[in-house]
Amino acid sequence: MLKTSPSDDGDCVCNVQQTCGGCPLLAVSRSTELEGKVDSVREALERAGFAVPIRLDADADDAARTGYRNRLRMKVVDGRADFFNQAKRDGCPVVRPDLWAAIERLRAVSAKNPSLLWGVDHLEVRVDGLATNDTSRNPAVGLRLSHDVNSERLCEALGSAWLVANPSGTENPHLSYDVSPGVTVDVPVASFVQVNDGVNRRLVAEVLRIAAATNARSFLDVFCGAGNFAVPLAAKGLVGVGVDHAGPAIEALQAVNPTHISGVAADAYDVMHELPAADLVVVDPPRSGVREGHRLLAARAQHSVILVGCNVSSFAHDVASFCDAGLQLAGVTAFDMFPGTKHMETLAWLRQPASP
Repeated sequence: MLKTSPSDDGDCVCNVQQTCGGCPLLAVSRSTELEGKVDSVREALERAGFAVPIRLDADADDAARTGYRNRLRMKVVDGRADFFNQAKRDGCPVVRPDLWAAIERLRAVSAKNPSLLWGVDHLEVRVDGLATNDTSRNPAVGLRLSHDVNSERLCEALGSAWLVANPSGTENPHLSYDVSPGVTVDVPVASFVQVNDGVNRRLVAEVLRIAAATNARSFLDVFCGAGNFAVPLAAKGLVGVGVDHAGPAIEALQAVNPTHISGVAADAYDVMHELPAADLVVVDPPRSGVREGHRLLAARAQHSVILVGCNVSSFAHDVASFCDAGLQLAGVTAFDMFPGTKHMETLAWLRQPASP
């Protein structure tokens, strides 16, 4: 694994950052990084017409800048797994050590027997997100492939901890992630999962805090995936609906708590006008933001909308669109989901005008 060296103020610096280019902010101090990221959120909101204080996740200063990434996309050349960015060949400090061990295993196995990945042009390797202090634990490893392979033969070569997701969807293996104390979400290997388990748990905690503060009893989770927010909300006793276009994710979601969660496997834009009202509406769209339907979603929120985004420009646009639909901005919290990069995960709490 690539070694890192401390900067003058004790922060971590990657030895190949300039060559790689993937984490430009690892070269500055942690305080400078966080200050700059919060400023980027503030400036985006100001351009959209909002001058509001940005609350930084209280644990951001203590968050690990390295060893946090739980998944990595790779290319495959003639059956051999390799890196899109060749600077990563000697290691990547932001990748979890257990994920790096899995990547090395995959590279060695595919180099020895390229036929195992023949026809695949890219893949993603990911590890589970079970919170544990046991550093000797071998995590389950998921492999998401661009083309079908003989998964039984591949797993036999890689080891029993490996789970393969072919794009045909004939099998939908899951990896487990602790998203809240005592709450685990099973995410299909081919479905979306946040890249930073520790920061994601704090993001979920903020959603639960708002739900408790507003005495929410029902929820609507749009772009819900396998239930990153829906499952912990249901664990708190709320009843709600999750909507996502990925069928396997919805199946996994409903299997966890069928008495409290109803899943809708559909494009959210196709069914938005049919969705029920709820005390709390959670919206966690793709990086490009909510394409349309802000008024429909705002009308379904009896009390609050929680908007989550990882692109500050589309996030600010969505905040403005929800406010144009009649909601009022109650607060913004920034979470450093991607240390070392320029990206920032941001949460906006919006309320109906009559809500306390």
